Amino acid sequence: TVLRAVNIAAVQGNWQLSEATAFNAMLDRRTTPMVALGNVLFFQNPMVATRIDELLGVTPIEALRQQSKAITAYQNQFRVGGTHTLSANWQTGADFSLTSIDEVPAVPSLNFAKQPATGNLWGVSSQLIGTNLYSARDTHVFNVSLLGGPTYHGTLLSYNNLSSLGEKWQLEPSLKYYTQSDAGGGGNEIWTMGLRATYRVLNRVSLESELTYERSDNRAAPTMAGPGAVTSAARTNYYLGARYDF
Repeated sequence: TVLRAVNIAAVQGNWQLSEATAFNAMLDRRTTPMVALGNVLFFQNPMVATRIDELLGVTPIEALRQQSKAITAYQNQFRVGGTHTLSANWQTGADFSLTSIDEVPAVPSLNFAKQPATGNLWGVSSQLIGTNLYSARDTHVFNVSLLGGPTYHGTLLSYNNLSSLGEKWQLEPSLKYYTQSDAGGGGNEIWTMGLRATYRVLNRVSLESELTYERSDNRAAPTMAGPGAVTSAARTNYYLGARYDF
């Protein structure tokens, strides 16, 4: 069926100012999810149909078209960034992003409640990238990001490394720290450390293993009785697998 709706509209551009400096920008507006009659199945209250043909048996097609559009939100995103080469081994980069999801009005015929807009969610990040600092194949990425929205602000610091040991081994250690505070006075801190190892058995066959440790401290918002409680958690994940490259 024809819904006459635009799911995605985007404009993207790249500017090469010199051999060392480049800029890029992107403006994107899209539905989340894509507009489709089947979306109505997930927002019925009460549930009266489990398949589209059942919906068509109780609701006119034009009404379904209107309902599917009414319950679908639009996501808006703007991003601009740039990179600059400092030397043969070092490069810097920075970007700014702004994202929002529009309000979805109530749909009484589905008992669908109004969904408020998210407001502007923004992010600013900068990177310092080093390559081939101590070998012919090593990469280092230092990142600082500031994030925010109507109800929270966060800071992310991270370091990622990729190093090759001979022709067989590849190691990828990483370290990340994230802290966030919300408008109510609560917040959290998260430390994440990881190590990924890859061993090439044959030309197309590799063994992969990764170990990740995460430590988080969550601080509840303060109350009249005093400061909010702090809860801590630690998680460790490990996996071992094989990869075949076609």
